[in-house]
Amino acid sequence: MSTPERRTLVTPHLVLGVAALVAGVLLLAVNLGFAPAAGLLRYWPIALVLVGAAKVIRAGSVPRTIGGAVWLVVGAWLLANSLGILRVTVWQAASTYWPVLLVVLGLSIVRQTLSRRREGDRAMDYSDELHVMAILGGNKGSSGSHQFRGGELTAILGGVDLDLTHARLANGRAVLDVFTMWGGLELRLPEGWIVENQMVVALGGYEDRTRPVGSADAPRLVLRGTTLMGGIEVRN
Repeated sequence: MSTPERRTLVTPHLVLGVAALVAGVLLLAVNLGFAPAAGLLRYWPIALVLVGAAKVIRAGSVPRTIGGAVWLVVGAWLLANSLGILRVTVWQAASTYWPVLLVVLGLSIVRQTLSRRREGDRAMDYSDELHVMAILGGNKGSSGSHQFRGGELTAILGGVDLDLTHARLANGRAVLDVFTMWGGLELRLPEGWIVENQMVVALGGYEDRTRPVGSADAPRLVLRGTTLMGGIEVRN
């Protein structure tokens, strides 16, 4: 289970604000003819490193930690390129090793699926699970189960529209494993559900538009998985 972000004085937004301020001052100095300022601009990737460090420090879950670590690694790599320590750029490495991303995504999906299978090995009605896939198109799904246990949602170059407004959660908790790539997911939930976001979002977006729930014991739907160049919207 994920936990709330830790409260710290240094936040990613604060780092970005300070970085923009410093960059503005240096660029103004360059335009006014202060040559030394131009040399300082090559240290700009430090801002990415600091944003990553702030994200890792504040992270309350593994996905958030991974997201912060990505900022850290990319920032450190760009800084090494800028200072001449590394001759291989991020883009050159990405063009060669990008299939590793597919391997990682595949392993993640397999692990999550097998984990959920182990959790659901006890006797159950399989109509209480959803398996919805959209590839090069759209797919709509819904469930009115009063023992809803979760399922799997996949969208590749397509979109999934899932309506759970009439569902009830088994044991007050369910897990949806989600994978979207160049696709999207629109999820509608009943009033009073808590959404626990464990998604890893890369070059995409996640928006939770559900209304706040006052009770920590309310039904909880866990969203976990990966969104790559895609989007997820959750609403009541």
